[in-house]
Amino acid sequence: MKYFIIEGSFAKDHPTGAVLETAIKAHTDYLQAGLDSGTILFAGPKARSGGGFIIVKYEDERDAQDLCDNDPMFKSGIQTYDITEFFLHDCQDPLRYWFG
Repeated sequence: MKYFIIEGSFAKDHPTGAVLETAIKAHTDYLQAGLDSGTILFAGPKARSGGGFIIVKYEDERDAQDLCDNDPMFKSGIQTYDITEFFLHDCQDPLRYWFG
């Protein structure tokens, strides 16, 4: 299994208002499937700017790329993604189940 940090960043001239709100709702609904299946450890917005972080595990980086490519925030031109693979060095005991 491989682990990835996905960083989302809002596009410079992204839609706002109702279009943004609709896309955010679709985005959180979309990510829920990964949370339910255990593929996503956590996801959340950045505190001081548009975008967010998602921690995922997949067999291949292509799967992480597919997650990003099919995200409603990406499809609507609101958010771009940067995917970085990482190796777990250590973690708190409650997280060991996910990293297995």
